[in-house]
Amino acid sequence: MSDLKTLKNKIVNECLDQPLLAAIFICDFAILLFHRPPLLYSLVMMGLLVAIAMYLGQKMALFDLKTAFQFLKTFNFSKSTEKAVTEAIDDMKDVAKDVQEAVNDIKSAVADEVKDVSKEVKAAVKDVKAVVAEAVEDKPAKPAAKAKAKPKAKT
Repeated sequence: MSDLKTLKNKIVNECLDQPLLAAIFICDFAILLFHRPPLLYSLVMMGLLVAIAMYLGQKMALFDLKTAFQFLKTFNFSKSTEKAVTEAIDDMKDVAKDVQEAVNDIKSAVADEVKDVSKEVKAAVKDVKAVVAEAVEDKPAKPAAKAKAKPKAKT
């Protein structure tokens, strides 16, 4: 019974912390429950209702694996069900480790690729500097300004 009280307190506290979202959620739910809005409008409202519910559910984190397991134990399931739940939790932990290893592999591959690209960019910059320096050295000198010759007067 204290678990239900704790859950209720978490929900009330979260609704007080997020009053705008709570008001939108409650109004949206009431409109969808008691009225018959047009189809397109009701689809948009249902999407909004689901999005807010997912956000609040993630923010409240009412159930974690430990409490879910304790919750399942209250139903006095058979040993095989308890074993299946334990195996499922272990499988989830293994998947989480595999995902973390994959993320680390991707990070190292990206870092190696960045190093390779960085080397190529440095080599290209070096080549451009050499070409610019060569172009500056090969630039011909400016010809001297030609003096305007005055036409000779006829005598």
